[in-house]
Amino acid sequence: MLDLVVDRNIVLFSPVDSSHKSAIHWPNIKQIFRMKDAARQPAPDGGWLVGIPLSEKGETFGAMVLLEKPVTGSLLEKRMELLSGISRQAATAIQNDLLRDKKLENEKLQQEFRLARDIQHAFLPRHLPQIKGWDMDSLWQPARQVGGDFFDLFISGPDTFCAVIADVSDKGMPAALYMTVTRTLIRSFAQDCLCAGEILKKINNLLLQDNPSGMFVTLVILIANTKTGAIQYANAGHIPPVLRTPEGTIIELPRGQMALGVMENQEYTDHLITMERNTFLTLFTDGVTDTLSPNGENYDQKRLIRLLSNTRLNKANALISAIENDLIQFRDGLPSPDDITVLTLHRT
Repeated sequence: MLDLVVDRNIVLFSPVDSSHKSAIHWPNIKQIFRMKDAARQPAPDGGWLVGIPLSEKGETFGAMVLLEKPVTGSLLEKRMELLSGISRQAATAIQNDLLRDKKLENEKLQQEFRLARDIQHAFLPRHLPQIKGWDMDSLWQPARQVGGDFFDLFISGPDTFCAVIADVSDKGMPAALYMTVTRTLIRSFAQDCLCAGEILKKINNLLLQDNPSGMFVTLVILIANTKTGAIQYANAGHIPPVLRTPEGTIIELPRGQMALGVMENQEYTDHLITMERNTFLTLFTDGVTDTLSPNGENYDQKRLIRLLSNTRLNKANALISAIENDLIQFRDGLPSPDDITVLTLHRT
């Protein structure tokens, strides 16, 4: 009877014998009537077992079960009007309680997002280092929810600096904490004067030691000589950076190996490139290429490359501004679904 009450959202009645008024006998009751049929039945000796749905605004929360007096006809109908009103009040109270719980849950979730955002923001460089012969700028636009994008740029040794851009697979607090661990490991190994591929290999093995959530991170790391422009480059499953030569030629750096945190003992290849004077190197996350227009088109990498080719550049911040403005025009008022992160290096 209760299954029918909840599934069909109707009031149902079962006659009860005076010797079976105890609840232990109720599962054995077989006769079930709707309201109009029950009112035409003779009053049962033990009264009526009544199931009334607890529903509000099309949502059913359960059923109210009661043992009604042995009445019939219009008296039964009037008593059901009163009991139905009580059931509606109970359903409203349940709904309000659920809404309160949902509101508290949402507030806790928003608090977690804010905390994760604060953690994320605290570990991003507030000011890029001033390096003679180099001009650098960045763009970091967080989406409405916390993502795992991050970048870093720091002095790693005499005449060298390390630049990193990365994207953690998850969102929220887990992604922010995973990002923090990854960043700490990068900074630690970079100070040991290891090559770029070896740094990625060590970080990968450490991340795999304790990763119950199965998160991973795509990452590009560069170790640059500030005087010669020579760069060690390694890529762990990330979108390859794009190099613009002084003549305006666009070169996509080599693709890399598996993302960090996926496979043990993964080897990461070192690539050596040299940035001549007036060369721009742009690192970015998929928040750029996955940006959507109002008609559902992706921004994609071809559009970014056209922008890099056609824009007259003399400073890193000019390139960052050009990318930001083009993304805003492309979205045409739509919010970004993902974090957008760009890091541009310009050897002057």
